[in-house]
Amino acid sequence: MKKMLFAIILLIGGLVCLSVNQHAGAGDTSLGGSGQETAAPQSPDPSSVPAMTATPAPTPSPTPEPTPEPTPEPPKEETYTITLGGNAMLAQYSEWTDMPGSFTVVVGQNYAYPFSKLQKYLANDDFSFVNLENPFTNGGTPSDKKYKFKAGPEYAKVLTSGSIEGVALTNNHTKDFGEDGYADTKKALDAEKVLYADEANPMVYQTARGLKIGVVAFNDVGNYQNLNTLADKAVEQMKGLDVGLKIAYMHCGVDTNDTPSQQQIDVAHKLIDAGADIVLGSHSLRPYPIEFYKGKPIIYSLANLCYGGHTEPKDVDTALVQQKVIVGSDGSVKLGDTIIIPCAITGKKGINDYCPYPYEENSEGYKRVLESLKIK
Repeated sequence: MKKMLFAIILLIGGLVCLSVNQHAGAGDTSLGGSGQETAAPQSPDPSSVPAMTATPAPTPSPTPEPTPEPTPEPPKEETYTITLGGNAMLAQYSEWTDMPGSFTVVVGQNYAYPFSKLQKYLANDDFSFVNLENPFTNGGTPSDKKYKFKAGPEYAKVLTSGSIEGVALTNNHTKDFGEDGYADTKKALDAEKVLYADEANPMVYQTARGLKIGVVAFNDVGNYQNLNTLADKAVEQMKGLDVGLKIAYMHCGVDTNDTPSQQQIDVAHKLIDAGADIVLGSHSLRPYPIEFYKGKPIIYSLANLCYGGHTEPKDVDTALVQQKVIVGSDGSVKLGDTIIIPCAITGKKGINDYCPYPYEENSEGYKRVLESLKIK
């Protein structure tokens, strides 16, 4: 009985042990070959794993604003200088060839000499204009006049060397040696590229900076034509000039007078009324008063400027007039200051050296010229 009870106890103990072992292995996923348990992989320490940083989205570049075009500056006014002179007798009596003291002997081939003392004005302007009072010819047909003047064609170089761009040919001496001598004169001027105006052909000159200047010209001395008729023709010529500045030149009057005649005044007014911006006269041996009519200058006479017609001239006073011309940004043209430069036709007392020069300011001659040109 005891043996049987002992056997039952052993059987129950074995069953209990078996049950315990089965419960202990129920949570393992694998077993090692040595019978030892394989540790489950450990979760990494979160602090040892680099943090995931999001890449920032690129900031879009701003669209550049278009650069505005610079506003162009409006064109500015331009000021031009026009120089006007009197009679240029660049010759001598035809009988004086090779005579000591005559124009061609004194000047020789030094063509720059006659206007050398006026270059401060003539070379630094936009346009210089004088009355050419002689033909340039070695031949020609002599007129029946008592006093005839001429010089060879080479003396046209005096004008270019003197910085003179334009001349009038309408006077009582350019045809002293006939139409053939007159034709020679034009050829000589053409060769030197000096422009000229006569009764048949107005002159148009364009300055280096663009201003166009037109000149009409006429003469009533010794040609027996009515001054008013000549002026009417000049008015018609002016109408056809497509230029910014119009100059009317008239050779008229009495050479020994001190003032213009009423007819000269009336004709000058007519020319201004018809569109002339400046009226320039000549023939007188003495300067005449300058008149401003409707704001525009009428220069009745500046007398002789360079005068080869006499070795001992009595009347030596002359002048240059510089007229300022203002061209606006819109192309409009208006007159500016009128500047008077008193001069003498010779630098030697009692003797003609054919080299005009400006009087010293406030000298006796300076004051005398200003008095002659007194503004009306």
